[in-house]
Amino acid sequence: MQARELEEQRKAEQQERMLRANPLLLNQGGSGQEGGDTGPLKRRWDDEVVFKNQAKNLPAPKKHFINDPVRSEFHKKFLQRYID
Repeated sequence: MQARELEEQRKAEQQERMLRANPLLLNQGGSGQEGGDTGPLKRRWDDEVVFKNQAKNLPAPKKHFINDPVRSEFHKKFLQRYID
């Protein structure tokens, strides 16, 4: 009997420690715990934007091999960087 009560008490204390350690559970009101009346979490300004994260799905441009050193992508980037 004594061992079962100690085990239940230990589990209850562990559960209470876990609830206090998690800040997301502390912000839930109504449970009467610390920090329960802090209000809702702040949302980002772009949470309700319709066109969100569209650039992530664009396919990467394919690199084509050109056997001409003057027309290669490296040469074009080099000229653009240092000449323009």
